[in-house]
Amino acid sequence: MLSQPLTHPVYAMHRYPESEFPGQVRPAGWEQHAEAHMFEIARESAVPSPPPGQAILVIDDEVAVQRALSRLLQRSGHDVTTANNGHEGLAALEERLYAVILCDVRMPDLDGPGFYRELERRHPRLLPRLIFLTGDTLSQETVVFFAQVDTARLEKPFSAQQVRHVIQQVLER
Repeated sequence: MLSQPLTHPVYAMHRYPESEFPGQVRPAGWEQHAEAHMFEIARESAVPSPPPGQAILVIDDEVAVQRALSRLLQRSGHDVTTANNGHEGLAALEERLYAVILCDVRMPDLDGPGFYRELERRHPRLLPRLIFLTGDTLSQETVVFFAQVDTARLEKPFSAQQVRHVIQQVLER
């Protein structure tokens, strides 16, 4: 974690193995081999790492937001899974590895801050991959929460360009 709360999602990025050697010719089947290897590492360490593909989890109780983000991200070549609340998001994380997690702040059942605490407890290495979505930037509770965590965020309404930009930054970590 960084020593200061982020006001912009530009910060040190983790490089995944496939980006360590840009321009290198990869043999046929390297993606399946890399994904199998990453699943094995995740099982051994109990801390998931993202597969080489760009799997993205969208957690939002608003179906319209889920659909819009899914369409946008799928057009950009990402594989998108959606969840209606933090509980469903945590269940999805038990089934698959994700390169990016987009999570709404205000949701029923398990909200964004609750999801963050559970993610911190269960999978702390996934925290840098988390991007919060919020339309609630004025409530004291939200302001205090964002002051305590170092996560990227998008304020609703956001543009397709803003979504692509912040996701690209997270993917470059």
